[in-house]
Amino acid sequence: MTTPEISIPPTTNRWWEYVQEICRAHGISTAEFCARIGITRSASTPWTNGSAPRPEIARRVAIVFERPLPEVFVQAGFATWEEMKIDPDEQPAPIEPSDDELAELVRHRFAAYRSKLTSSGVGTLAVVDGEAETEAAPAPRKNTVRRRPKERN
Repeated sequence: MTTPEISIPPTTNRWWEYVQEICRAHGISTAEFCARIGITRSASTPWTNGSAPRPEIARRVAIVFERPLPEVFVQAGFATWEEMKIDPDEQPAPIEPSDDELAELVRHRFAAYRSKLTSSGVGTLAVVDGEAETEAAPAPRKNTVRRRPKERN
C-alpha cells in the first residue's frame, strides 16, 4: 500500500513577501518585476500560494535587482542564514532604489498625474517654488466646417 502525497501549506510566504518588497522599493508592478527577470506574470502565480521559485529564477532576481545571492536564496527558502554562514542581524541594508530608478519613478508618477489632470479637464500642472499649481484647461474647440455658398448659375 502506498502513502498518498499530501500538500502541507507553508506557515509563511516569505518569497512572495520578498518579491512584493522589491516591487515597492523599485516602484514597479509585479508584472514589471516578472518582465525584468524574464518570466510571464502567470509564472509568478504559484508564489502567491507559497511555492518557491526555481533556483535559476532566484539567481536572476539577485542579478537584476542587485541583491546578494545568499539573501535571495534564504528568502526563497533554499537555505537558512546559518547554512549560508551569515548572521541575519548583519543582513544587507534594506532594498532601496538607485537615484536613476527613483528619478524614473518620479517622472512616471508625475506623467500619470499630469495625464489625469488634463483628461479630467483641470488643466496643466506646474510646480512653482515647490508648490503644485494647476491651470485651467482650454475650452474644447468645436469642430465646425465652413461651407462655401453654392454658386448660382
